[in-house]
Amino acid sequence: MLLKSDSGPAGAEKKAARLGRDASHNYTNVDGETVTWTFREVLDVFELNNFELREGSEVYSRYLSAEDIQSVRASLSASRL
Repeated sequence: MLLKSDSGPAGAEKKAARLGRDASHNYTNVDGETVTWTFREVLDVFELNNFELREGSEVYSRYLSAEDIQSVRASLSASRL
């Protein structure tokens, strides 16, 4: 989530948590099942310091170990079942 905060990283974290909670919702998918989107937590906050955003700008990245990648793939595969 990209947002602007005039109160530094702590303020940005609070704002992100509020926006995440406000975005929680339910809907019925094409199979008639209820899907629930629930905010859990803010994991990271990074300051961009007047970084100029342009198309294709990377605003977040994280290095993953091979084990982490396998874990993410397994989670994604399980969620498609």
